[in-house]
Amino acid sequence: MTVVNPKSISGINSITMASGSDDLLTIHSNNTTERVRVNNSGDVIIGSGVTLSPDGDGFFTGVITATSYSGIDLSDVTGATGDFSIADKIVHTGDTNTALRFPAADTITAETGGSERLRIDSSGRVLIGTTDEGGGNADDLTVATSGNTGITIRSGTSNTGNIFWSDATSGADQYVGAIEYHHSDDQFKFNIANTTRMKVDSTGDVTISDGDLVIGTSGHGIDFSATANSSGSTDNELFDDYEEGLFTPILSAASGSSTVTYQGSDNRRGRYVKIGKMVHVNYLVGWNDITSGFSGDMHLSGLPFAHENVEHADPNDYTQSIGACYFQNLTIPNGNNGHTVVYIWGGYSTYAVLMQSQNDGNLQVIQIDAGNNSSSSTIKYVQFSLTYPAA
Repeated sequence: MTVVNPKSISGINSITMASGSDDLLTIHSNNTTERVRVNNSGDVIIGSGVTLSPDGDGFFTGVITATSYSGIDLSDVTGATGDFSIADKIVHTGDTNTALRFPAADTITAETGGSERLRIDSSGRVLIGTTDEGGGNADDLTVATSGNTGITIRSGTSNTGNIFWSDATSGADQYVGAIEYHHSDDQFKFNIANTTRMKVDSTGDVTISDGDLVIGTSGHGIDFSATANSSGSTDNELFDDYEEGLFTPILSAASGSSTVTYQGSDNRRGRYVKIGKMVHVNYLVGWNDITSGFSGDMHLSGLPFAHENVEHADPNDYTQSIGACYFQNLTIPNGNNGHTVVYIWGGYSTYAVLMQSQNDGNLQVIQIDAGNNSSSSTIKYVQFSLTYPAA
């Protein structure tokens, strides 16, 4: 090996050493300590921590410190392999409160102001403002804070902000469900199965397309308490029921039992509409034969709902409902001289009776007997229309 003392050489731009058995060039300090080595592959080795290869690779161990630093430019890097390993965190220069940290295996966090703001955990869940994921099937993205929190979707004044639900990467199911806000006309649209099912416009009007508004719990409905009340007493402003359907009229009596021969379904039919607690019925029953057994008041039974039974100050005074009626071939005590109405008294509850005004001003209930209980080829009819409050 040839040793050259640099202190004894001036004005020399290179040092060339003759090839030896190991083809090495080394530079020493203090005559004995090796500082730089160039091996026979062209690698430049500085100390024990830096190796620069002829093809441009650099290998470093230990800490790299720069007094002036503008960044790492990787724009021309192609075909890179290997890892960029950091033991704990990457800290912003001059701002130790801002960092990317690796607190545990398969976990990365972002910190600002010395506090964790965002975490991606080992399951790929994104947690903002918390280290605890949400529950159930809604834990992929969790946003939490001790105060108000939310997510903002900002789009152009003539564009749409969207949230989509998908179970496919292409085709119709790619956007099978959606919530859209249309800034052009300030409308919310709710899409299910790729079809707009409901929208809310800027005036607050709600439109349901090709569907129904279903109240899933009994006793709930549409509350009208915001509207002005009448001058009288108001005890309920909840519209909680609507239904319509058919029922089967039944002829019965105050006492006894019997077999009634009805005149087919065309002469025995009932229809009702219930709005809130008010029930409107159309009732028709026709018969021509009753075996003996009935006696007393004629009962027109089979009503779809029991009548409200509210007792007033007088113990014998209950809520009453009166309607118009038509009858044919019935035996009535006062002939055609009195007015006959269909009547439900709260105490009767589930059936109506026919009542006729008498010459003395009193009312009399038409009986099932006196010709109305006898067998006859003549068909007898009762038909009425009545609205009453349900219990």
